[in-house]
Amino acid sequence: ASAASASEAPLLPGLPFSHIGFLRESEPPPGWSPPPELAAFFAAGPPPLALAFGSMDVYAKAPWAGALLEALSPQRRGGGVRLLAIGAAVPRAVRGWADTLWVASVPHAYAFPRCSAAVHHGGAGTSAAAA
Repeated sequence: ASAASASEAPLLPGLPFSHIGFLRESEPPPGWSPPPELAAFFAAGPPPLALAFGSMDVYAKAPWAGALLEALSPQRRGGGVRLLAIGAAVPRAVRGWADTLWVASVPHAYAFPRCSAAVHHGGAGTSAAAA
């Protein structure tokens, strides 16, 4: 069976079904509003690059993390490229970089549409939000 026909076949014959794709929020949670510093960061310049590993402490454990941070450092990014660093595990040094804003957390439905690209851990929810 082709991928198209397999996705159209009901899992339980005789029961109605709907294919809906990724389950993702297209809007931030009700009642949430961006902190003034975050809203000002987005308004102040071109869309930033999002660096989003959530609560994963990849910076201290992943063998590639040093190379990633070096590539994203202000000296390597060049003028005009801004960075939104998301997550509690973002190293303190990164939080103080020029043209960088650090936030412990932010709804992806708010942040990602305002970013030029996202570097993230590849989880299903984050990948859906980034798509």
